[in-house]
Amino acid sequence: LGDVYQGQVMLAVRPNWGFAAAGRVNLSCVVKVRVDMQGKVLQAEVSQSSGNAQYDAAAGNAIVRTSQAGEFPPPPSAEYSDMDLVFTFDELMGR
Repeated sequence: LGDVYQGQVMLAVRPNWGFAAAGRVNLSCVVKVRVDMQGKVLQAEVSQSSGNAQYDAAAGNAIVRTSQAGEFPPPPSAEYSDMDLVFTFDELMGR
């Protein structure tokens, strides 16, 4: 169930996520997210940096924008209110 929920979250976040790369590949960061039962993001912070501050900020901003638009899926239960979302450059590029 956790993997299904994280998949739903990434589908909701992806349209709000963008990064203009100048030939950079293999970027990946992890964002720790805390969400309430209505799907409001309470916290989103980078827990593992990609080494590129702009890339990391783009991932965090995508989560915040998704939440502000009311499009962040609510968790199926309280145990899924904390999660680590992995943002990879290949996923962003649709690979």
